[in-house]
This record gives sequence, C-alpha cells and structure tokens, in this order.
Amino acid sequence: MPDVTLQSKLQLVDGAKVHAMFDEAIIHLPESSEAVTVNSSALAVLITCDGATPLEQVAALIADDLGIEAATITEDVLGAAQEMTRLGVLAPARN
Repeated sequence: MPDVTLQSKLQLVDGAKVHAMFDEAIIHLPESSEAVTVNSSALAVLITCDGATPLEQVAALIADDLGIEAATITEDVLGAAQEMTRLGVLAPARN
C-alpha cells in the first residue's frame, strides 16, 4: 500500500462504480468484485479526490463547504483517505 500523506493526490480506482444512497455510498471494485460501503463523510473525501488535488487541499475544500476551519477535519480526511486506499477504493493519481 502506498504511503498516504497530506501531500498525496488520490483518485478513484479505475473501473470502480459509486452508487450513492441517502447518507452513504456503495463502491463496486472491479479488480476484486468486492463492494465497500462508506458513510457521507468518507463519500465527501472520495468525491473531492480528483487526482489533481492534494489531500491537504481536499480537507480545506470540504471544511469550506461545511463552514468550519480546515484544521478541524484535516486528520479525519487523512484517515479516511488512508483507509479507502487500504481498501482499494482510492489510488495514487496517474501522471
């Protein structure tokens, strides 16, 4: 598993399908034929990880949407990104 830091630029793995429902989402992973369920907070991180935006800025964008200070959620965003990378939902950006 790659080291995920606040400078990491991540994106949804190729071929994954996201199905949002109410306050959670199910992500179908093509490589393993598995599905991962995430809550609305993790979904916000997932949607904002576009492969071009470092995680530190992802946290700032989400915080701005929520009207709070980025420092309040930075560690939570990093933790969510690390876990989704471990689960095979997010991957380092392709160059």
